Amino acid sequence: MFTADALTKLFSKVLGISCGASDSFFDLGGDSLSAVELTTELSALAGARFDISLLLDYQTPSELAARLNDIA
Repeated sequence: MFTADALTKLFSKVLGISCGASDSFFDLGGDSLSAVELTTELSALAGARFDISLLLDYQTPSELAARLNDIA
């Protein structure tokens, strides 16, 4: 199960900055390379492959956590 808090930490790690649960990945400076890094880390944690398009549709840790838990 993914939590908004865990994904906030992952966003912060990948982007190298502090962020909150309602901050948009791309508004924080995320780009295609960092999006690939984030989805690669998510896939490794979950043991399932996540496509980068998921991050395009669910850009905040809160939104992404809710969606990941819906499909898990």
